[in-house]
Amino acid sequence: MGTNYKFDTCRIQAKESKMSKKVISISFRTTDENSDYLKSLAESDDRSLSYVLNKMVDSFRSKKVKDIRKIK
Repeated sequence: MGTNYKFDTCRIQAKESKMSKKVISISFRTTDENSDYLKSLAESDDRSLSYVLNKMVDSFRSKKVKDIRKIK
């Protein structure tokens, strides 16, 4: 029995703001558990999945994470 993966699409659309324009779309495979977690984070603050994922990446970048093995 293999792992059950779910395919989620995160669309980052251009939006006028002080932040950089978001024009790149990224798709990835994840588990139902991870998908549910991301959706609950987004819903708890009335945000999109794109917003949550961008905040995560911004956090990793600001902490200068260069090795994924160090992400805990």
